[in-house]
Formats: sequence, structure tokens, C-alpha cells
Amino acid sequence: MSKLLGCSFDDTKKLKTSFIYPSDENNENKSIAVIPDPPHMLKLIRNTLDEKKSLFSTDLIDWKYIEALHKLQQIEKFHLANQLLASHINFTKRKMKVQLAAQFFSLSIADTIEYCNVKLKLKEFENSEETVEFLRIFNDLFDLLNSKSVWQSGLKRAISKENAKTCFDFLHKAELCIHNLKENRNGPSILQSRRKTGFLGFLICAQCLRSIVNRLVCCKDPVLIYFPAYKLSQDHIELLFSLIRFHGGSNDNPTARQFRAACRKLLINSEIKSAVT
Repeated sequence: MSKLLGCSFDDTKKLKTSFIYPSDENNENKSIAVIPDPPHMLKLIRNTLDEKKSLFSTDLIDWKYIEALHKLQQIEKFHLANQLLASHINFTKRKMKVQLAAQFFSLSIADTIEYCNVKLKLKEFENSEETVEFLRIFNDLFDLLNSKSVWQSGLKRAISKENAKTCFDFLHKAELCIHNLKENRNGPSILQSRRKTGFLGFLICAQCLRSIVNRLVCCKDPVLIYFPAYKLSQDHIELLFSLIRFHGGSNDNPTARQFRAACRKLLINSEIKSAVT
């Protein structure tokens, strides 16, 4: 559908991620950006690493280090300041849980693997540097695309003029990382494989976010003081449908009348009334 509207994702270095609003009667060239859901892209990348067991960038990115960390913690019966559980490795029945994917790509797991390699010098974690870097980049990328408030720190902070350059520099770094990924050492780019969707999705998200921020925040007459990238996610639609389902007694297939009644009730309950002065 995106291609029919005018987008193009074939050349990953020259992505066309927006299209002109079809009913733009005033010829103002209003564009609509196509933005994949970042949590869903994160799950797809986790699934890709699980299926292929390894990827290659400047060095090997291997699933075995995650399994080795879990095994070590099981034997020692001690968690090294991370949330890695069996459910993060054997997630087949919980593929749709975003929390498991977000915790998998976490700084705590990356730091623990690095500690086991650099400080403890355990043989099971030798040459894990690229895997650690891979986990950190996608943790930070998801944090940036999930930013909500200016009161947070680092890349979790909503994008404003003050931190836009830092965010853009990181986006460029993440894009280079994705472009350099291969299925194996001598294999094709991951962007040419059948499991490219998650990686391509993050490239599209990065380009769209940069374009939106430049247009709304970092311009001569800014429309917004800051931009919380979380507003681009699919969560809001999912929460709305969840509330509609809740009003129907967890009914996944409401009738037209039930759907209309649920929407009406939600609109009335969320109506903002002006204060009496």
C-alpha cells in the first residue's frame, strides 16, 4: 500500500518514506510519513537473531552469548543485575510481548556480557564485543523512538533543539550499523534477506523522525518546543481498541451497535470541559 501511495523502499540508501496528501486541494504539498511501529520492529529483530543464531557486522553477533549468560546465572543461582530469564530465550509462545524484546535489548544484559568477558575473562564470552555493541545500539534506538518527556535523560529524552544534534548523530550511527549487517561473514546484506523487515523498519523510522523533527522543531518558526517520538507508535490505537473491547466484556467481535456505544461512552468520559470562571 505504501508503494501505491508513492513511497519507495527498494533502495535502502535512498528511501522515500512519505507521500503527498492526496486531497491537498490548496497545493500546499502536505506530506504524510509512513512510520512502522518500533516495538514490532524490535520483536522482529529479536526473532531474526533467534532464528539465524548469528549475524555479522565487523565481527560475529552471536545468540550463544545470551544463552551462556542465562546458563551461568542458572548455575550460580544469581542474577548479575539484569532481567534475563528463560522466557527471554524461549519466547516462542510469547512472541507478541514487547516487554520481553525490550528487556532482551537492554544495557544491563550488554553490560553483564561485557563484564563476563573483560573482567571475569570467562571463555564462554570471548569475542563478544560486537554482540554487546549490537545490543546497546538497538537498546538506545528503541529508547529514542520511545521517548516521552523532556525530563528524562540521555536518548530517552524527547527531542528538542538542545539535543537534536546528539539524537541525529546517534541515528546516523544506528543506520550505519544496520547497513553493515550481514547474514554471515561472506553472506548478503541483512537488508536483502527475507528477514529484512525489522531492520528496514528501523531505517524508515529513523529517516521519518529526522524529517519530522527538522520540520516541526528545528526550523525557523518551530511548531513544537519538543517532540516525543512515542507519539508515533501504534500503542495509542492498541489502547483504544483495548478499551473498546473492555466495554464489551472482552468481546473481540462487537456488533456495530456495541462498537458505536463503546466509542460514544469513551468520547463522553474523556471530554474536556472548560472551567467555570
